[in-house]
Amino acid sequence: MEPMASRKIIRLDANHMKKLVRASPIKCMERIREFIPNYQFEMLEDMVDLLNEEHRKVSRKAQNINEFVGIQKDLRDLQDKIDDLAS
Repeated sequence: MEPMASRKIIRLDANHMKKLVRASPIKCMERIREFIPNYQFEMLEDMVDLLNEEHRKVSRKAQNINEFVGIQKDLRDLQDKIDDLAS
């Protein structure tokens, strides 16, 4: 296991994790069970905020060609963000 690893979601310190598990495997599992739902909820809130902002950007009605181009750019940016989330 790498000493420090980033897995897109969280950064792990393997040495610290080993010490926690050795000291109390049951307590460590309880903390993980508490952490994951809380972390998922925070991520979900962030995603909702992002989606609301992106929806505001792409749902406006273009009044001229420059606004239309801006909306198209926002749509491409949104697609890139969706692709990042999917990977």
